[in-house]
Amino acid sequence: MAAILLLLLIIAFSNFIIPKKANRFRGIILAAFQLVAFVFFYLKLSVTNAGEVITESYRWIPELGLNLQFQLDGISIIFALLVTGI
Repeated sequence: MAAILLLLLIIAFSNFIIPKKANRFRGIILAAFQLVAFVFFYLKLSVTNAGEVITESYRWIPELGLNLQFQLDGISIIFALLVTGI
């Protein structure tokens, strides 16, 4: 799940990452990133339909006891598919 978060951050900052020479292919490159994210969430759909909840937790600031926790359940997978599909 951390990989998909990284991919979505790349999509958000892609205007700064994609070189100006590839300007005419910018839409295709961004659509390919979105397609990869959509396929990732689509493959997780069968797991969440079975009633399981996928969670991942990462230690962020251990001194303060702060962690990053990501949870993928039925409603969040639907919204993720809507966001990446549209």
